[in-house]
Amino acid sequence: MSYSKYKNITYSNNDDGTFWPGVVEVPDEEQLIKENNLNEDSGISEEAKRIITAAVLIALVFVAALLGSIYLFILLFIVAILGTKEWHSIFNYGNVVPYSLLLYGGLAPSVVIYFYSPEKIYIPLLVFPIGLFVYILYTNHEYVYDFIGTSYIFHTWFGVGMGCIVYVLKIMDAQFTLLTFACIAISDSTAYEVGRRFGTKKLAPTISPNKTVEGFVSALFIGSILYTIVLNTTFEFPIYLDIFIAVGFILAGVLGDLFQSKIKRSIEIKDTSNILPGHGGVLDRIDSYLFCFPYVTVMIMLNNIFF
Repeated sequence: MSYSKYKNITYSNNDDGTFWPGVVEVPDEEQLIKENNLNEDSGISEEAKRIITAAVLIALVFVAALLGSIYLFILLFIVAILGTKEWHSIFNYGNVVPYSLLLYGGLAPSVVIYFYSPEKIYIPLLVFPIGLFVYILYTNHEYVYDFIGTSYIFHTWFGVGMGCIVYVLKIMDAQFTLLTFACIAISDSTAYEVGRRFGTKKLAPTISPNKTVEGFVSALFIGSILYTIVLNTTFEFPIYLDIFIAVGFILAGVLGDLFQSKIKRSIEIKDTSNILPGHGGVLDRIDSYLFCFPYVTVMIMLNNIFF
């Protein structure tokens, strides 16, 4: 597989943005100065773009949740379409792996869960690999085997992750889903500010050089407290179990963020797209959620069994 079209892209240390929980990127001061100088003519800085975009995203989620579950599902549906397009583009599938086939892997679990039954999620999970196998048998593209692994990663990472967000929305409600999103966003903001001011120790320098231990600890602390409150007012868990689950929730977000960073670093790209000014692509912004919500899904399932 060739990623030659990305080789001329300069890989920046500021590779992940700020809409994620648990860890932080300390801005490269020289890079920020250059970006701000470049944007002086347009009257808006890169930091301002990031703030405005984040505000718009938060407002969209908040309004959709207030309007009802179906509107939040529609928003997630749009996110899935855009996220699939980004993955299809960054790996340069072209016609070797059709966008429609990849879109099935990204959307089918969510659609089945919301409109049919959460218990039937195994259907799209089985159909996609079977469909991919049948497609391979009847295609003449010699490069198709290069894309099997990344296609299946997308299905199990993105498709299942989005399906779990919809599962939480379906089994719980829009309010609980919104609060879960909010805990991630607030812990992210805490990590960014603490890391920018006090961050010195690198968390994962070979994967994402500007994430710091100080940012991680602050987000873990604040995020865990907030989600403990959410859990304590929603479920009948003992308080110690609320705390344990909340800590795991934030840690899952850290893993999700690092997972996406590792993918981007492996193919030497900065962002999955530029659709979100100051933040990159859709996949850049939801990477943590794709790990957090499967964790919450397991928690809900265990709650239904034992409590």
